[in-house]
Amino acid sequence: MLNSHLIRDTISWPRVAFKVRNRVRRYSDVQKCKQTQKRFRQHVNPLSDHFKKLNTFPEWNKFHNSKLPIHLDIGCAHGEYLMQVAKANENELNFIGVEIRQTVIQQAQRIASQLNLTNLIFLHANINYQLHTILDNMPSKLSSISIFHPDPWFKRCHQKRRVITSEFVDTLAEYLDPTVPIYVQTDVLDLHKYMDNVFMESKRYVTSTMQNNAFSIASDREKYVVKEGGSIYRSQYNKDNKEYKTREYWNKRYESEETYDWLAKYQDVAQIMGRCLQMDDRILVIGCGNSTFSADLYEAGYRNITNLDFSEIVIDRMREKHKNCQPDMKWICGDMTKLTEIFDTGSFEVVIDKAAMDAIMVDVVSVRDPSEEIIAQAAAMCGGIHKVLDVTGVFIQISFEQPLFRKRFLMGDDLRSGKSRLRPYKWTFEFHPIDVGLGYFMYVCKKLQSIYGDGDEQ
Repeated sequence: MLNSHLIRDTISWPRVAFKVRNRVRRYSDVQKCKQTQKRFRQHVNPLSDHFKKLNTFPEWNKFHNSKLPIHLDIGCAHGEYLMQVAKANENELNFIGVEIRQTVIQQAQRIASQLNLTNLIFLHANINYQLHTILDNMPSKLSSISIFHPDPWFKRCHQKRRVITSEFVDTLAEYLDPTVPIYVQTDVLDLHKYMDNVFMESKRYVTSTMQNNAFSIASDREKYVVKEGGSIYRSQYNKDNKEYKTREYWNKRYESEETYDWLAKYQDVAQIMGRCLQMDDRILVIGCGNSTFSADLYEAGYRNITNLDFSEIVIDRMREKHKNCQPDMKWICGDMTKLTEIFDTGSFEVVIDKAAMDAIMVDVVSVRDPSEEIIAQAAAMCGGIHKVLDVTGVFIQISFEQPLFRKRFLMGDDLRSGKSRLRPYKWTFEFHPIDVGLGYFMYVCKKLQSIYGDGDEQ
């Protein structure tokens, strides 16, 4: 493990008042709130206009292996802790440290380079304004987030400057896979309660208490607080996606939201998808929402497109929005698990699902042991798609889910016995990684013409 003393001795520290006690820094007692709650960072006002614009684009090419999953640390300060965990996980994870203080982050990056930490980069940013930019442009899948000992901003009039706000947690929820944990810890009890309230009042997260640091490596702040007899308050939050299954949630959301693209955009998959499509294909897009995907597909030359969603609000709004620019597109309100009640057999050459099945799977507790309800819904969806496809049709799905787990649903395996020979859907199976955003997969199932077939696998 990287020696933490080596990092401290290497860094030329900015002018921050502190004392050294048994090689553990004791930070200035300025603005004490309680006996064990000491100010431990320079105050920088994140609401200042100066910090609302990201001046430099993240240099992802500094990662030695940009395909590794990413851990995002928000408010990394001088980066000592992050350097230690990066060294301990140099072949498993890439790390991004975000800090609002520019001189601090520049110094941290120099030290990381001197220590040859090629799986760690530091980013000068105000996370409340640049969160979209960072998450939209990540070179690989986000695996976890940490927010350790953020500035408490004790004065009530300053609490609006805290990093965890309702806007912040709502923005995160739009991006996160439910499997991505957010680790939060502080030694300030009032701040711990405040942050927990913000997460839980959003009604978009589930929480659990953590006994230990997520990476089992204590930061300097943790060491100091424990040495002084204080407490560390830790929580883990994961996105709660159960609301995605309800029509009420989507109707409410679509009343105010203009457009949103889940996972990849058409431009990200156009080349791979183009191999499966013909210009005159009849295309059904299920769970279309208010995405620009269908409009982009239309502008690429595919004019016979039918869009389906179970929210009458979004269907009405999208029909009105596109009636002039894409007049040939059709908009239908309906349930994707009941396609045979809406369309005739063989109605389409192509069916496209972009995160629609993911919405069905949101409350799966274990991908290895899904509930009977989930199995039945996925089967109804795939069975309906298979029937409305033409004899040589293609089903294309874009998803968060790993191939190992999604394949069993798409091929109709017996998920209770683990047998794969039943497979009622007569189509092949192949997948393509999509290396954009948080990392996704495109699944392609080409219908077989034989009376019965297990499906060639690729």
